Amino acid sequence: MKTKKISLLPILLIAVVLMLSLVHVLRFQDNKNLIGYDSYYHIDLVKQFKGSENITGRISHPLEYLISLTDNELLLFRLLPFLAGIANTILIYLILKDLFHENILKDFIMIFIILSPMFIYMYGTFNEHFLSVFSMLLAVFFILKEKYLLAPLCLLSAFAFNQRYFIIIILTLLLLYEKLKSRNIVVPTLGLVLSGSLLVYIGSISPQNLSLFDFMKDHISDLGAGFGIGIFCLMTSIMGIVISWKEKKKHSFNYIAILFLMIFSVFESSLIIVLDMFFAYYSGIVLLKLWNSKWKSNTLKSYVILLILCGILFSSGSMISRIAKEGPYDSEILSLNWLKPKVSENDVVFSEYEYGHLIKAISGAETYTDNIYFRFSKDKQKINISNTIFQSRDLETITRFMDRNKIRYIWINDKMKQGRVWTTPDEGMLLILQNSIHFKKRYSHLGIEIWEYIG
Repeated sequence: MKTKKISLLPILLIAVVLMLSLVHVLRFQDNKNLIGYDSYYHIDLVKQFKGSENITGRISHPLEYLISLTDNELLLFRLLPFLAGIANTILIYLILKDLFHENILKDFIMIFIILSPMFIYMYGTFNEHFLSVFSMLLAVFFILKEKYLLAPLCLLSAFAFNQRYFIIIILTLLLLYEKLKSRNIVVPTLGLVLSGSLLVYIGSISPQNLSLFDFMKDHISDLGAGFGIGIFCLMTSIMGIVISWKEKKKHSFNYIAILFLMIFSVFESSLIIVLDMFFAYYSGIVLLKLWNSKWKSNTLKSYVILLILCGILFSSGSMISRIAKEGPYDSEILSLNWLKPKVSENDVVFSEYEYGHLIKAISGAETYTDNIYFRFSKDKQKINISNTIFQSRDLETITRFMDRNKIRYIWINDKMKQGRVWTTPDEGMLLILQNSIHFKKRYSHLGIEIWEYIG
């Protein structure tokens, strides 16, 4: 009598629902604001669309425009990533089912994917990636099912939701070409080289950090990356690559693609999504090798597998806790609501770039710089100028900067005073603020300060 194989998909879906629900449950215990300062970039776009006929903006940000047509934007900001996480789990499962004949390998890969910090971040917060990834996965699914008319529509949708996904679209098509059609890696490899060259040539993306420490910090979630790879998954994937080296000809294009992704993720962070899936695949190979190997003690073998699973659970649990506690906080929202009626149309607020979108979305004031500028500016000129002003004790330099950029208010939170910008109470610009007649402290509550420049 044949035993019926049990699908892992229902268990995976339950796990996804529980994990993503836990993010919001933990969040709502202390903080009912949207998770992450970057989410307020999208909030600001929705507010702009509600009172504007900006056709160009609607085309470049279709999701935010559609949300602006409703009266429940905050609910949608929480619900849409959650639903996309469920849908994408199903799509990834079906895609792996077509690509890998060995059921147990597919299951192991799925475990690494849904327990990855990347997955929890992408579907636990509102961000620029979740809907584009859904469109990309849907396109891959249609290609595997030979629905060649529907696949291009999905690829165009992915591009519409995030124009920088052109490089992921190219990469996905090359991977499918190499997997399904080509036995020669020359053509897809040339495609990688050309697409990488195009990425650098268009100049819309500039490298963020080039030191090894900063590279690790920006790519590994356990070292602080919001959008990164779990360190346990990284370690097991390296073991998987070593194991696969016996069949290096079969995996050669994968090795080239991983190297490409590691290099160019410095230029475009969304490539980490594809890199994470590669690492999940090679981590799955490690578990498959352990599962199929014969040990003198099956108990010891089970403990080793359990240790690996506990390791990835630790990374995912750490990410759930971290994003649930992430800002913005009530004290910050309160201060910006206080500021809102006091700013006029031409007033600019000066603060650290990470808080730019939050300040603009809540207070309505323009900011000198923000996270979008930090990520995509070629020369980072405003970031460098901001850092210089923050550390300056020269009154003339500071006032000239304020006048030139029409800055009226300076917004400072606890993080800025506790290491993000300054480490001592009288460091740099703080000394000038406290001792100059040109600045007045207008707000000080729960660690937030707002200073007015009175010229």
